[in-house]
Amino acid sequence: MIRSIAAAAMAAAVFLSPASVPVATVGADAGATGRDCANPSAAIAYVLASNPDARVMDHLAGDLAAEFIRRLNDLPPPTDWIADEALIFEKPRVPVVLVVLFREGCAVIHTQMPREAAIRLLAGGGQAL
Repeated sequence: MIRSIAAAAMAAAVFLSPASVPVATVGADAGATGRDCANPSAAIAYVLASNPDARVMDHLAGDLAAEFIRRLNDLPPPTDWIADEALIFEKPRVPVVLVVLFREGCAVIHTQMPREAAIRLLAGGGQAL
């Protein structure tokens, strides 16, 4: 649990800064069944408590999440992130969004991307950047 909370704290701290640069962090043991991890409800509670003016922009699961993650993986530089759920957080006047990916109910990756790129990915657009 400590590693998941530390990763969430880092993501939330980076998200607080409007001048932050894109970052991606992958949990080494994330997604492993039976381990303590940050589930979507815990991630939402933590990010919103740490960032009172933030809001959940979107919460994707199932086929919608699979398609979003496929498009996200296709962005340069290509990635091979494996996840089955995604949360996207936004804040007023901050040009980036926080994306948290989950596998089997555990946070495995958090990254940031420009808000406009996320909107295009959510709308089904191809190359977002």
